[in-house]
Amino acid sequence: MAVSPWNIHLGRTALELSPAVFFFLLGIYFLLKEHSYRIFISLPIFILGFLSYLAAKLLFLPVIIVLLVYKIKTGKNESKKPYLVYFLASFLIFLVYFLTLSFQPAGSRKGELVVFNPRWSETIVNTEREQAIPNPFLNLFSNKAVALTKRVADTYIATFSSTNLFSKGEPISIYSTWEYGQLHHIDLILILIGFLALFAYFRKAFYLLIPLILVAPAASAIDIVQETYAVRSFLLFPILIIVSAVGLWFIKEKIKFGQVLFIVISLVYLVSSLYFLQLYFFRFPIYSAERWRFSERLAASYTLRAQTIDEIKKVYVVNEHSSKWAYEGYLFYSGGYNSSEQVKRANEKLRIRDFSDGKVVFLEKCPENIDYEGGEVLIVDVKIDCG
Repeated sequence: MAVSPWNIHLGRTALELSPAVFFFLLGIYFLLKEHSYRIFISLPIFILGFLSYLAAKLLFLPVIIVLLVYKIKTGKNESKKPYLVYFLASFLIFLVYFLTLSFQPAGSRKGELVVFNPRWSETIVNTEREQAIPNPFLNLFSNKAVALTKRVADTYIATFSSTNLFSKGEPISIYSTWEYGQLHHIDLILILIGFLALFAYFRKAFYLLIPLILVAPAASAIDIVQETYAVRSFLLFPILIIVSAVGLWFIKEKIKFGQVLFIVISLVYLVSSLYFLQLYFFRFPIYSAERWRFSERLAASYTLRAQTIDEIKKVYVVNEHSSKWAYEGYLFYSGGYNSSEQVKRANEKLRIRDFSDGKVVFLEKCPENIDYEGGEVLIVDVKIDCG
């Protein structure tokens, strides 16, 4: 886990992912370890995970159901009543949250899920029908239900893509480096061996981990904004790392020349980890800088300093996309939206669409007749040609 690219990358990012992973894994541990009503030790831990991240809310009940079914199937002469009470308590927590979703912070994002946005597929269906030769089966195979099912199935299956997991990662740089998977290449072999070892030597664990892996991509599958897996399918990666560790254990302990192979694999891990760290710390910050709005930060830094230089009379900042976005970025990165007075002044300017602050003016088109010698400065998006 410590040398996993997924953990190194996302563990250093200020996302809700980290507490969700911690609380869910800790909750799983206590629910599996304890018996009878002592399993309720895990419920407050799961609730903390539930509240820490949007995707965790969608995994809350499926994970608990898998664990309770496993406990019932593997328990010997244990009363089923504690498990039923545990499930009802979990279901009640989920139901109360769902019924009050419009009053919760997460309620503003419910349109990102297919279950709350049935109109999402209208454009797709209309395009499909416009680009098809009329036939008796067109409405049967081109409708909202089919489009929705295909989207969910495609996204769910893509979670297990070897490219996403072991090669390039996903397209969004916040969750991926683009040039290295969420796991090391060697993990692919170890995971395959690990599943075989689990089936052969730890059959109960095999039957527990497989359902957990299958439910892990649930949040990714029903999200319609972006196809993201590293964060929304957060439970998948610790489980795959565990399976990979089982594969390494099997090689070391159960096959001939296992000790030698263990040393070789450890060296491969070391080289892979060093390669990833070099990529992550020395290359990734450069080629992914714009994903983290480096140009906005740089422009905010320059314009903020220009406010204090007497020789500079006016600064024009031309942005390709939106002068409003550029102005909001400037407020954020320059600290111009901190005090109550700053917030009131900025909100009033936004209301009347006055995207300026002191000497600085934010535009979407190049200004005419700039007097450079008179102290006017132009900061322009590289994609815009202002002559």
